[in-house]
Amino acid sequence: MRRSFSSQQATLRRLDKAFGAFFDRVRAGRTPGFPRFKGRGRFDTVEWPKDGDGCRWDSQPGHTTATYVRLQSVGHVRVHRHRPVRGQVKTISVTREGSRRFAVLPCDDVPAEPLPATGVPAGTDMGVASLVTTSGGGRVAGPRHLAATAGRLADA
Repeated sequence: MRRSFSSQQATLRRLDKAFGAFFDRVRAGRTPGFPRFKGRGRFDTVEWPKDGDGCRWDSQPGHTTATYVRLQSVGHVRVHRHRPVRGQVKTISVTREGSRRFAVLPCDDVPAEPLPATGVPAGTDMGVASLVTTSGGGRVAGPRHLAATAGRLADA
């Protein structure tokens, strides 16, 4: 099976970064924290460092209802685009979370769109008695994890 040379280089850069951080900790005299082996089931992201080098975003622009990404060794994959992509796509990463796959697209030259002013100032306060108190007087109670598990903790 043919693999993308660019995605392999990106994987090796991640490995080099892990070993570089390890040797920096060794030189500093701290606990090294050895780089761990990651089997194929634990490797959740494949990255193509440049759009057009082994991958192409919106590879079939003639389709008005669907968006496709072309991945080398895989082919054209239909993508559910939840919002339009603005700016120039820099890299493409495919991430696995559970049984689903997501395409992550960092972009350059994205036009800034400030939100419209509401004319009403708002403030929040994070506290101890309640997690959040808003300037309008609303309160959000804290999750109270210890109180919720106190019975199980006492039984243990």
